[in-house]
Amino acid sequence: MHATCLPEESAPHCDTVCVGEAEGYAEKLVDDLERGGLQARYVNAAPVAMAEVPFYDYAIAGGKYMPFHVINFSRGCVFRCEFCSIRASGGDFRTRAVQQVVDRIREVGSKNIWFTDATLTARPQLARELFQAMVPLKVRWLGQITMNVAQDPAMLDLMAESGCWLAGIGFETLSAANLRSAGKAQNKVEDYARVIRALHRRQIAIDGNFVFGFDEDREDVFDATADFAVETGIDFPDFYVLTPYPDTALYGRLLAEGRIVDRDWAHYDNAHFIHLPVFEPRHMSRETLRAGCRRAERKVYSRVGTVRRLAHARVFHGAVWIANMIYARRLAQGGDLMPVGEAYDEALGEEPQAAGVK
Repeated sequence: MHATCLPEESAPHCDTVCVGEAEGYAEKLVDDLERGGLQARYVNAAPVAMAEVPFYDYAIAGGKYMPFHVINFSRGCVFRCEFCSIRASGGDFRTRAVQQVVDRIREVGSKNIWFTDATLTARPQLARELFQAMVPLKVRWLGQITMNVAQDPAMLDLMAESGCWLAGIGFETLSAANLRSAGKAQNKVEDYARVIRALHRRQIAIDGNFVFGFDEDREDVFDATADFAVETGIDFPDFYVLTPYPDTALYGRLLAEGRIVDRDWAHYDNAHFIHLPVFEPRHMSRETLRAGCRRAERKVYSRVGTVRRLAHARVFHGAVWIANMIYARRLAQGGDLMPVGEAYDEALGEEPQAAGVK
């Protein structure tokens, strides 16, 4: 993604820079390498048809890389959220043929499937065809869905029947004004609690994503969002700090407003809250934004918060409960929710609270 969005910046650090989706140039790159004639740049400007995209090869590492099979039905996205980098790096939305996916699931013989699509249900009718075709396969699957689809009871019934046990949803914010400014028209805050209940009634756990740092966020947003996640029983609340990645509309706007204050790409980390946010929030300091992200995370994954969330959810999947217990224990012991944050911080030789602007 970095090389695709910023090829000129990448070039001084590499022999070769590859821009765009690899299927457009991978074979030529390998041929050139074997002949000793590697080019300085390979570019694929057009989205690759999904029929030409290979499935993950589970012969790698003896097939032991993950406990489930990774399958992608689609690439790209139909939506135009201001902060999202998917369109910049993934292009327009397109899908495989449903039968191709069904044949692949039968071929690998796995009963556990992870759809890695950014927006598995972006085209509801295609998603419906896929889920219907999966019903006879008797698999269990997880993937990222969109809020507009989650409001369709018939679709949720079909998801459950086809084996869905965990659905990721980008709630993003509890503010309608923030949703409007971010261009996330498919979300309606007033529907959130109803959608959560509907998924839980079907024993589908929820990985709920929220972002802090939108222009309408004030200092009360952290506790309000954490309380919402606990009271509605979101099984895996994920909190992120708003991060203006290059080539996004958000980056262009904040740059024009003079609010980007850190150009060190190593600090453009939206999940670990190691560094201060790279931009100036509108209604709070950067220090307050980072501290609030950490506080919300610790509130929902505290031992009390975890027990209350799971009790409200009433979804009974062993993996959900085990993962939550692990997260709660990490935070109770003073660690980070994602251990990579601790390792990264140690490698940088700095304390999280001391990280500043370069």
